[in-house]
Amino acid sequence: MTCDSLEEFGEKMRLCFVEKDENKKEELKREFEEKTLPAALDRFEKLASAEGYFAGNLPTWADVNFFTLFGFVDILMPGDHLKGYVNLNRVTGNVSSNPGIAIWLKERPESQF
Repeated sequence: MTCDSLEEFGEKMRLCFVEKDENKKEELKREFEEKTLPAALDRFEKLASAEGYFAGNLPTWADVNFFTLFGFVDILMPGDHLKGYVNLNRVTGNVSSNPGIAIWLKERPESQF
């Protein structure tokens, strides 16, 4: 369920960047940032546990998926989007502190994404 919701969220974000009409693109981005993003964060915050996982007590695909997708959100729409979302901040902290992921984040090639 969480991964499906993240996929739907990602598709809505993608539409903001592939639209060819610049006026429509700006309208889509504004609606995404003002409505879609806050509503999605509220839903994901409720789905995440206080321990910072979407399921169980170890990172799952849902946690990594969230971490990756919101990395793109931060790149494409800079801002403090997770401010006030305690559980979601714990999810991102748990994923980024995973030993294998931490090494990758430190050593990965530099890129736009």
